[in-house]
Amino acid sequence: MSLRERIAITGIGETSYSRNSGKSVLALQLEASLKAIDDARLSPKEIDGIIPYSNSVVVAEDFITNLGIDDLRFSATTPLGGASCVAGIQAALFSASARRCAFRDRGWHHKSARSQASDSSTASKLRCRV
Repeated sequence: MSLRERIAITGIGETSYSRNSGKSVLALQLEASLKAIDDARLSPKEIDGIIPYSNSVVVAEDFITNLGIDDLRFSATTPLGGASCVAGIQAALFSASARRCAFRDRGWHHKSARSQASDSSTASKLRCRV
């Protein structure tokens, strides 16, 4: 069974770009994560999977503690240098397809050019933070 149109990235978050923000790596990752969670119209309590960026000192437990996650069902690291981000997305996708993390059927609200052609396009939202 294809995962096309069944799983989507529904929230995107980023921090300001600078050479020296004065913030810790953890603070920057939490800031971007909270923005992505908000963009996906979720709350931190709804997150049940964590895949932290593995080229840093931040671990899943940092997110659990700081976001107040009660029931973590999946965590992973993808220590692959520059490919870590893509590998993290792949790990989240496989976790969701194996039902390790929950799905939220709310419909697709961030539409690509292709999906804008059809208002009937829907996708399940993955609660895992990628």
